[in-house]
Amino acid sequence: MLFQYYPNYLMITIEALFSLIILYFIARVANKTILKEDQITLKNKNRSITFSLLSSLGVILAIRYILAYLGYFSEQIIILNNLYFGFAVMSSSLYLFLKVFIKKYEVNHSSDRNRSNNIKFLKRGILIVGVSWVNAFIFLSIELLGIPLGDFIPSDLLNPSYDVFLLGFEWAFFIILINTGLTMIINRFYPIDKRLSKDVINNSMTFSGLISFGIWAIQLIVVELYLARLFNIDLYEQDLRILTLTVTSLYILSFYLSLKKSLKRDLALGLTNVHSYYCTNNI
Repeated sequence: MLFQYYPNYLMITIEALFSLIILYFIARVANKTILKEDQITLKNKNRSITFSLLSSLGVILAIRYILAYLGYFSEQIIILNNLYFGFAVMSSSLYLFLKVFIKKYEVNHSSDRNRSNNIKFLKRGILIVGVSWVNAFIFLSIELLGIPLGDFIPSDLLNPSYDVFLLGFEWAFFIILINTGLTMIINRFYPIDKRLSKDVINNSMTFSGLISFGIWAIQLIVVELYLARLFNIDLYEQDLRILTLTVTSLYILSFYLSLKKSLKRDLALGLTNVHSYYCTNNI
């Protein structure tokens, strides 16, 4: 039975492009410290990321356009056709395409370092894809339980209305971007002999960004979404100042712990290499 329904193909396209931008930065940051130039050239790395992003964009646009059309015949299908489901599909297809393209352009496949990097690449891919699907299922539960929620991107851009829950995600992401930018700037002002290497600082920024965003996201989901909106239990109001202070504090703490762990590992590796050198040369 047909019902009144008007799919917004323009909004679907805008949401897909928004997801594309987010995934571009995730792919660049998550794989920057893994894929070295002795494993894949910078040109081929950029080519792999670009082709993978465009392929995943094509996949999600095709899927969401088809779901938008099928929405004429089933209201349940409309529930699936949202930004969060689209992001999960895009992240999954992105890492599948990345794996294919990187394997195509990869050099020296059989080296121990490449095998180690491939394992790291797989672990990070599973983490990102897993988080995106958990996020998709959370927002699916919102629809099924009838929890009131606004639009991530306001449908009326001339007179927009914003949802506090979704603004919490947007501002947390924005604060983390500011923190990572300040981290890189501060590192630049250190003398060259005391400056952190790109691998160390990128790993620490990735870890601290995920931890600080993840903890704040869990707080938002539990307190603002389920307790406040589903069970009408208001523990406290979401506040931008508290968000900034909490996310920044979590970022600094997790960055320090990650940096400490990385430096200890590098020190242990350096001592091992020195010992191997002396043993090899019988010194």
